[in-house]
Amino acid sequence: MPDYTLETIQQAIEDSLGDLVQAFPSIVQKVGKDSIAKIRNRIQENGIDADGNKLRGYSTAYKKRKAKTQDTSITNLTLSGDMWRKTDIISAQQEGDKYVVTIGGKDDHAQDKIDGNSFGNGKGGGGNYGDILRVSEKEEEELGETFNEIIQEVLDKNLK
Repeated sequence: MPDYTLETIQQAIEDSLGDLVQAFPSIVQKVGKDSIAKIRNRIQENGIDADGNKLRGYSTAYKKRKAKTQDTSITNLTLSGDMWRKTDIISAQQEGDKYVVTIGGKDDHAQDKIDGNSFGNGKGGGGNYGDILRVSEKEEEELGETFNEIIQEVLDKNLK
């Protein structure tokens, strides 16, 4: 175990703070990307919303259309996969003492699909599954663990 002095500990803390300030945007980006992957996997693989409820079935017309090419036993909000491929981090910025990451569609078409699936399209069909891009409590805990592990790696690097 290395010999620590007050000065070496103070320097390690200052170095860690500087490293964290510099790395924070990329850390937040990673956690944001991980959240998208968790949401997509939960819905595509299990057809489950953020509250753990099974997504209700597709409308009859949509189910017939989708059944031509895919299994319709799970409501996974995937026909072409375009909406999920184009779901990404839209913005990541510091707001006061918080860093806010917004996820959504990379283009208007993808965002329209996200909005339609989440809240309906105003045309009497589809959607109304609730905010499909919301993380579950379990996912939020897992993302918090990932965040903490990354922070710990930065701290450990400076306290060798």
